[in-house]
Formats: sequence, structure tokens, C-alpha cells
Amino acid sequence: MMRSAVSIKTPMKFYKLLENTTTIVHCHDSIEVEKTTARLLQEKAPEAGISYDPAAKPAIGVIIISVLDKGKSASIDSRLNDDSEWMYVRASEKTGIEIYASHTWLLYRLATQVIDDWGHRDVSEFTDGIVTKPTFKHLRPAYDSLLNNHARTAKDFDPEDHIREMARLGYTHVEVNGFGTAFPYERAQPGELLYLFYTYCPALDQFVYSKLNKGIYPYDYLQANLNKLVRSAELAKKYGLRAGILSFEPRSVPDELLERYPMLRGARVDHPLRSFRPRYNLCTSHPVVLDHYREMMEKIMEAAPNIDYMTIWSNDSGAGFEYTASLYVGRNGGGYEIREWKNDDEIVEAAANNIIRFMKNIRTAGRKTNPDFRCILRNETFYAEQNHLRANLEPGLEVETSTLATKGFDLGYQHPKYDWAKDFMFTGLHNQFADKERPFLDAIEEKGSNAHIYLSHGNFWNMEPIKAVPYPKLLWEKLRDLRQQRVSHISAITGTTSESFAPYNINQEVTRSFQNEPDLPLDAVLPVSYTHLRAHETSLHL
Repeated sequence: MMRSAVSIKTPMKFYKLLENTTTIVHCHDSIEVEKTTARLLQEKAPEAGISYDPAAKPAIGVIIISVLDKGKSASIDSRLNDDSEWMYVRASEKTGIEIYASHTWLLYRLATQVIDDWGHRDVSEFTDGIVTKPTFKHLRPAYDSLLNNHARTAKDFDPEDHIREMARLGYTHVEVNGFGTAFPYERAQPGELLYLFYTYCPALDQFVYSKLNKGIYPYDYLQANLNKLVRSAELAKKYGLRAGILSFEPRSVPDELLERYPMLRGARVDHPLRSFRPRYNLCTSHPVVLDHYREMMEKIMEAAPNIDYMTIWSNDSGAGFEYTASLYVGRNGGGYEIREWKNDDEIVEAAANNIIRFMKNIRTAGRKTNPDFRCILRNETFYAEQNHLRANLEPGLEVETSTLATKGFDLGYQHPKYDWAKDFMFTGLHNQFADKERPFLDAIEEKGSNAHIYLSHGNFWNMEPIKAVPYPKLLWEKLRDLRQQRVSHISAITGTTSESFAPYNINQEVTRSFQNEPDLPLDAVLPVSYTHLRAHETSLHL
């Protein structure tokens, strides 16, 4: 007798369940990234319609997308009953697909992970729900070259493509303050180079005016710059990301303003080898000047309320704090912070207190709109004042640096190849972050503050004019060390490179993989990343 054939059902793959979707539902009409994510998923489920339903229930052929608050998340899965950041996917043939995230900046990247990484996994793996958490809580650019700074006029650059890619890579914030014009308004002496150093990291007074400096800059110039800032902040919101700004401050001001108020002149901040006349900023220890900065910051926050932070770079590029040791022309400033003779220690402490006061002023202005607003200070240039600055950190006052274990530009790490090499700070060659850093991190975090540690994807600066130089192993080693030292806040020097400029950017794929699955060894990451890049290239050609 012949036995009847036994039918074995082939397990359904996730991509097939996605293709069979008939309805994509987002649960919050006011959360824009839910709509953006729905449109992304619709590209893989072309027969599906998109609808809004705050009370959506799982069903066959339905995808539910939502950013959930703590109260609702616990009812979805008991593993989500905490205050951490998480992403969650649950799926079955009978109940469709559920895609949830604890915060807006996690939702779009989770959807890209579903599409790009999980499509060939069995749906049965997701029946009980999969919870993932980001490796780094806070990942942002530090000096976004393409969006805001010296590469912002690159041919065919698309800001939305750039920000969409940041969301896919696992970034949480977009740096939004860039000039809307090709050149800054800084007036140069004939043959002078200094004005070129004002084309990046624009100061607050390049976007808005206060009662103090009204009329100094043309209104249409300010409005053009503010319009670009707002557009970038809105694009960040579209992809669920938050916004931030990075400025060289306190920057020099036009001579006309100091002619109005000569008693408010602060420090000389130009570089003598690049300027043919001195440049001065305003005296930030004077209450009128603090009011000036507070008013400008409040106006910018009103225009873009999703800004979470302001990072201050200083003592370079026409900016500087009074009486700090690293000013190019030496310690100097106005008459309000240091009036008469003081010894070195007293000057250092006074200069540090002035910086902290300025940061608190910016924080106060930002928190008028956003209660979580923070002010971050780049650390390296304040080697003399460093101890006083760190001693006065508190919630909302933070630092950004390559290393916490040294002072100034002494990196304190060995070059990965050459023993004699010393000057590789801010580059991918700084591939370590050692145990010696942890006590300094602990001291800062005990104050309720944070240290933002630099990472380099190999974009711009020391790599120019080559785009996206590949060094995946060096980058993975740095990411591994940062995780081992429990670093939570990462600043990517010069930002990211858009796919249209570097379609095979393996460094950024390594960062994306590490943000999503940090336990994967590099040998496993590289083949997957390469396959993804090739597949995406094929889809672009099609």
C-alpha cells in the first residue's frame, strides 16, 4: 500500500506577512513620525491603505504603529514596564504586525530594521514579541558638515535624505543651525582670511536680534538663516528626531554695536595671523549682555521648540570667553569680571565662573520652552579652567570631549600603528576608550550631568577631499570600548555622509549595526552590512 503524502507547511517569512498587509494604522495624529513610518512600510505593502485609529486592535492584515507612553506600554507586554528606551515588534499570521517604541526617535529606525534586517526571519519568532534597546541613549552629530557647515553648498545635497539616513542609523538628534546663505555677513578687511572662519557653527545673533543689537544685521539675512533652522528642525520632527544647535560663542560682534555700547566690550577673540584688525565680543559678565543672549535664545526656541540642547565651542573661529588662558592673544576681557590685579589661580576661577554663568543663562532661556533643555561645553580648549568647570557641572550643564582623563589636546592614547604619532585627536585613529575614563564619568554623572564623547565616521576634516574613508575595524573597536565604559552620550564629529555622496559607507553601517545589535562580532557585521548596501544599490537602480 502507498502511504499518503504528508503536507508540511512552510513557515511564513516576515517580509511575506508585510507584503500581505491591507491596512497600516497609526495611533497618534499629532506624532508626525508615525505617519512617516506608515508611508515607509507602505512601500513594502503597496496594497495597504493608511488610516488613523487611536484604539486600533491587532487583526489579520493590519500593521499598528505607535509611540507608547509608560501606562499603555505595560498593557502591551510586562517587559515594557520601566522608564528605559525600548523598541518592540510582535507579529503573527492571525494578529498582523505591531510596531511600538517608547520614544519618537526610535520608531522610524525600528521600521527600517524590520524591513532591512528581519524580512527573512520566520514570523513565529515574533509571536511573543521582541524587545530591543538602543546601545547608546544619545547619538548626535557634532559639527554637521553637510547640513550646516563648510560643506553645506555641496552640489545635489538633499537635507531630507540626510536626516532620513540619520534616523535609519540610530541618531537621536539633528544639528539644525546652519546659514541659509552661501557666506556669513562678517565684514573682512581687504585680503583678510578671518571671515572664512565664520562660515560654520553660526552664533545666535545670525538668526535673531535682541533689543540690544536690533538693526545691526539685515532683517532679511536673519530671516533667511532662521527659515533654514526651522526647516531642519521640522525635518527632524518628521523622522522622530529631536533638534539641537552648535555655535561658536561668545562670538565677535560688528564694530557698530561696540560703538553704540563701548562699555560692553568683552574679549579680543581674533587670531592675529588671520586678521588685519582686532575683533571683540560682548562682555558676558555684564547683566545686559546676559539678557541679550537670553532674549535671542528664547526667540530661537519659540521658532523651533523641539531643540533639546545648545553646544558651545569657543576660543577659536572668532569666539572666546574672557580671561581664559587659551585665547589667541592671551588672557583679556572687559572690566566687569576682573577689575584689578589678581593672581593666576584667581583669574582661572573667575574665568571658569563666567563660563558657568553663561551656560546657566542659556539653559534658563531654553527651559522657558523646553524643561529638559541642556547646555553643553566643548572641553579641550579650557585646559586651565577644566577643574573648576567640572566641579560646577550640574543637571543641564554638560561637557563634550574626546577624553576625560587628560587636559587640553593631550589625548593620552597610543596611535594604533605608530608609536611616535601624537596628533590624531578627533579622527578615526582614536579607536580606544579605556578603563581610566570611568572614574571621571562617574564623577560627572553623580552630579546629574553627562559627558558626550566624540566618535568619527571618517567624514570631512582630516579626510578631505576623500568622502567616507572606510575603517570599520577601528570604528567598531571604539564603539566596543564606549559600550564597555557605559558611555551613553555620543557625538559624531562632522556628522554623517549622505548616501547619494557615499553609497558604500561601511563605517556608518557598522555604527547602525552596533546601535541595534552590539553583541554581534565584527566578522558577522561586515557581511550583513555589505549585503544590505548591495541590495539597496539594486533597489536604487530599479
